[in-house]
Amino acid sequence: QQLQLAKAKVQEQTPVFSIIQGATVPLKPSSMPRSFLVIIYMFVGVLADAAWILYLRDIVKSKITKRKAPYVLLIILFGVLAIYYHNTEDSSSKRTIRIVCALILIFFFGFRGYICDDWIAYYPAFQKCSPEYINFNPFEYNIKWAFEPGFTILMCLCKSIVDDFQFFSFVCTVINTFLLFRFFNKRIDNLPLGIILYLCFGGYIMNTNLMRNSIAILIFINALEYIEKRKPLQYFSLCLLALSFH
Repeated sequence: QQLQLAKAKVQEQTPVFSIIQGATVPLKPSSMPRSFLVIIYMFVGVLADAAWILYLRDIVKSKITKRKAPYVLLIILFGVLAIYYHNTEDSSSKRTIRIVCALILIFFFGFRGYICDDWIAYYPAFQKCSPEYINFNPFEYNIKWAFEPGFTILMCLCKSIVDDFQFFSFVCTVINTFLLFRFFNKRIDNLPLGIILYLCFGGYIMNTNLMRNSIAILIFINALEYIEKRKPLQYFSLCLLALSFH
């Protein structure tokens, strides 16, 4: 009888259920997030398309060329950085990835050498470039010099520092990279992914074969924010600066 009373007392004092761990709001998804899957599929699609256009199509046609392999490897490299950038939450790691992306672009396009055909026109122009060709009058055309004043000033300045066309190409690449990153940093989070899309949708041509055009275009897209801020003076000033290049 005492045993039964003791069991009843224990049962009376013991709760029906006990809370082992309190309910908490989850901070991370228990499975792979859908945004990450979208990035992976987008990267695989862009990579497959770039590989086909730049490399695999030539294999199918039995016209394999090794000159296009570096461009495919560049896309793969930025793809790896894009996946790592998406998975990390450390701000210092993201900042490091941004710096690495900038250095990769500057190294890859800044030391590209004589590729495509834009240099055919700019190389002899660089050799004979002189401050006397700087002309801010849009109604006066110099038959000896067909380039805009902003581009001419940049070319003369680079030539006065280092009389080498490769140095001029390097400076143009640095300017393009700065303007591109300034535009991306204010509009997208995953910078490597943005660079992949930029390269696959005309960025290769802009950085190799459109020296004047690329600077003018990138200056213009950086001016668009001043329309949103309702600052017409800054907007039109940058548009005039872009116009002085192309």
